[in-house]
Amino acid sequence: MLLSKSLNFSLVAEENDPEREEVASSLQQDLNRNLDLQEDEWVAVAFNTKLFVGQFQEYSSVDKLSKIHFLERSTLPNTFVWPELSDKEADISWVEDDEILYRLTYPVEGKRSTLVFDMDEIDQANELYKHWKKEKKQNKRR
Repeated sequence: MLLSKSLNFSLVAEENDPEREEVASSLQQDLNRNLDLQEDEWVAVAFNTKLFVGQFQEYSSVDKLSKIHFLERSTLPNTFVWPELSDKEADISWVEDDEILYRLTYPVEGKRSTLVFDMDEIDQANELYKHWKKEKKQNKRR
């Protein structure tokens, strides 16, 4: 067990709907509890004001940070690629627990070394990201 959080949900309410906000808030609280991330699992992460997809590498229980190796978005929807940097370490970062928003299923390998993720999961991760971003803004105002 490397990191504990839970990530099963479905957003069904309309945008700006109080019911949706309540569901999203409940999900965010659950995120901080029961997810067992193992090395090489895929996650959606709120990082530097954007949603990114990456591969979980390790967890530091001392710092409560997760090491993530990030992908780059392709021009196709829900499709990502490994960065073409000479130093791939540049796309590896340590992120806080609350920035890991969603565990993704393993992608399908597409053409030209692309990784294609489930569209519904990417959509759900984007919904969680919108809620996460809104919560961060509200917390800054307090």
